[in-house]
Amino acid sequence: MEPPRKGGGRIAVTDRRLSCRAWRTHGWLRPAHGTDVAFHIVNDVPPVYFSNIRATFKPEKAANRLHDICPDAKVVAMNDRIHLRGGRQWPPSKKIHGHSSVMVWALLVVALACAIAGCTRHPAPPQASRPNIIILVVETLRADHLAAYGYPRNTMPNLEDLADDGVLFEHAISVAPWTLPSVVSILTGLPPSGHGVTTYANRLSDAVDTLAEKLRAAGYYTSFLGVNSLFESDRNLEQGFEYYFGTDEISAEELNRRLLAWLHDLKHDKPVFLYVHYFDPHCRYDPPEDYQEMYWPVPKNMATGRTMTLQQFNSMHECFQLHHGPDEPILDVDYYLAQYDAELRHVDAMIGVFLERLKTAGLFDSSLLFALGDHGEEFYEHGGFGHGRVLYEHTIHVPFIVKPPGTGHLGRKISGYVSTLDIAPTALAAAGVPKPATWPGIDLRAILRGQSVFRDRAVFSETDYEGVQRAVLKGKWKLMVSVDGKRPGGLFDLSADPGEYSDLSRDRVRTYKALYSLLLEEETRAEALRRTHPSEERAVPASVLERLRALGYAQ
Repeated sequence: MEPPRKGGGRIAVTDRRLSCRAWRTHGWLRPAHGTDVAFHIVNDVPPVYFSNIRATFKPEKAANRLHDICPDAKVVAMNDRIHLRGGRQWPPSKKIHGHSSVMVWALLVVALACAIAGCTRHPAPPQASRPNIIILVVETLRADHLAAYGYPRNTMPNLEDLADDGVLFEHAISVAPWTLPSVVSILTGLPPSGHGVTTYANRLSDAVDTLAEKLRAAGYYTSFLGVNSLFESDRNLEQGFEYYFGTDEISAEELNRRLLAWLHDLKHDKPVFLYVHYFDPHCRYDPPEDYQEMYWPVPKNMATGRTMTLQQFNSMHECFQLHHGPDEPILDVDYYLAQYDAELRHVDAMIGVFLERLKTAGLFDSSLLFALGDHGEEFYEHGGFGHGRVLYEHTIHVPFIVKPPGTGHLGRKISGYVSTLDIAPTALAAAGVPKPATWPGIDLRAILRGQSVFRDRAVFSETDYEGVQRAVLKGKWKLMVSVDGKRPGGLFDLSADPGEYSDLSRDRVRTYKALYSLLLEEETRAEALRRTHPSEERAVPASVLERLRALGYAQ
């Protein structure tokens, strides 16, 4: 393949298209260690995602960086200085690879959204006393599959870059191990047994005052864009949202089209509350073609060696099953992990697009932004796949990053326990709205500023999905209790046994009793909340029930 010609200091756009895999294979952009590189994006072939992209290439983040930026790209050629808009040059005299006249290849990124929304940059809104509030949720995202949480693979570089501008909480616990109760808790500030939406047949009561309702009453634009069958049916989740888009399984690219169109049409006359929910890491684990071999085969130092028998495979829900060709089942658990990681890398690329658009729209610096997983996923660590049924760390320990408003780079990590119930109180406090006394979460802003620290706090998680189980975590201890005997329980020392394999209930009786009393107190509080606004049952349409079954939610 012939490279595009030099432009004599100008950007010369060719008519050839190259896949991102070709960029990686041929190594046409391999900056030196630590080199700052900017890509200038021109509007010769609209639509376009960005005006400019900048990145510092480091050994742990260099691999496959271009793969993340685009599913397909148009090639541009330029000299060793990259020309930016307005005649400036950046870097002013930096040489790539130490050569004075090396041709540098850059990307003209072809976008999804500007075809709908146009590519004009919005003027930055005036600085307001109340920040925009953005909640960015990734479906089925377990914490221990991010490099920032100790994972060997760099699966989500864009999400982790966000932590450089904010605070990463190392021990964030979702209140539930599956989407519906987890998201309703984020939107209401109430635990699942308090708001009552604990099974797919439940509907949120009108008596519940949601975060969106409170922020809308305080003068915020309120919008919800999320992908999951659980959002599509009539569950009353749209309470308080002026714009609500909850749909069945569409791609992250399609969600971004709608997001960027919404951003383009947004007026800047008042602050914004935006909830965004990407679905793609959920089963089935089917990343785009260019990603499917990114993490496969698995290197020896990462291989778990876990395999299933054919009987175990057949007992697994179809959504979690993978095959070689049409018939041959895949029994190697490491393959499932590799495809799950590839899904994370793909959705992270779409998150990068969204975050960059927030910046060009002038919303990023003025926003309080929460980024997290709604729950995790189990890959046969304890004999099961998926989520919803158990409260092991694989299913409730989620990434949790908070970027406060402003332009400072915090880049801090906090080790104390945080709950997804803390999102709503923190958001209300930032908007100057009092927190309801019934909300158990805490305002995290003082912790974000470094003016406060976590005390010895207890956090809770629960599930009523095909069995009733409750969990409490405090310090190094975690107690899981199976209320109806259908699911496992136990007392675990997470510092010595992070995999939760050694039940210490018989050895640590006093610890067991102390944590169990905390669970009883939490249940008493939840019962009082249920009396205030009892949950509502709803008939699930057959078409919706079938889609839920396809995703492993309903039997």
